[in-house]
Amino acid sequence: MKKRLTCLFLVLILLTTLVGPAMASDAPTVVLDGKELTFDVPPMIQDGRVLVPMSAIFEAMGAQVSWDAAAGQAKGVKDGITVIIPVNSTSPTINGVVKTLDVPAQIVNGRTLVPLSFVGMAFGGSVSWDSSTQTVTIKSPALPQTIEYKTYANNLLGYSLAYPDIFASSEEIENGNGVSMKSADDLYNLKIWAAMNSVKKSTGRDLLAEAKNRVAHITSEHADENFYRLSYQGGGDGQEITFYECGMVSADKVVFFCISYPSSQEVLFSGIVTHMTSELNKISLANG
Repeated sequence: MKKRLTCLFLVLILLTTLVGPAMASDAPTVVLDGKELTFDVPPMIQDGRVLVPMSAIFEAMGAQVSWDAAAGQAKGVKDGITVIIPVNSTSPTINGVVKTLDVPAQIVNGRTLVPLSFVGMAFGGSVSWDSSTQTVTIKSPALPQTIEYKTYANNLLGYSLAYPDIFASSEEIENGNGVSMKSADDLYNLKIWAAMNSVKKSTGRDLLAEAKNRVAHITSEHADENFYRLSYQGGGDGQEITFYECGMVSADKVVFFCISYPSSQEVLFSGIVTHMTSELNKISLANG
């Protein structure tokens, strides 16, 4: 009997030795901008969610990372974006705006592990997961540091508007009154269009009221006699998307644009939004 127990004990030790490395080898692979990352604490899967080491990925993306032991939270800073992740919490913040995690951040062997989708997208990147190869692919935002502008001209309704040269493709709207554009990774989208206003004679306030009837999750709004703007949020591939819509009454028509981008890139896009709004205002002044 004693001999059998000893044999059983040895078998259990052997199984534990074999299973341990197998579990480590089954850890998901993380690839950032085409380069496979290595970690002292490997990624893991919990409750169907992939958790990855925050500091290693943030640092690989060029962010400055720090740890506040007293508050029990990690912080990453890059390009004017501050990400704070409290441990054992599902409520991190990006520039003070509270986000929600499916699984709380946690400490594993001295490292802060956070759900993949949040870590990859916190600074505006895109994330994909290949379950067949257990591979996480993260792509950093491709927005250039210096933005060049082109001009879209519509001959049908006789207007033009400057737009940022960050889009890979464009397609004329079916009725010919505008254009839709998108980036290669579909992270950024832009629509420019116009409508005749000689009969309806809508004001900026009228246009804002109409816009509010078709969107939700509004974050800011403004309107006067000739102008309106509206910001609202939606979802896209697991990340929060900001939509900025603007319209200007110009003589017998109204010219609009709507641009969308990951909410985490608010700092990067604030200049683009300001520039396009200013250009839209020039249309009204020219035709006033």
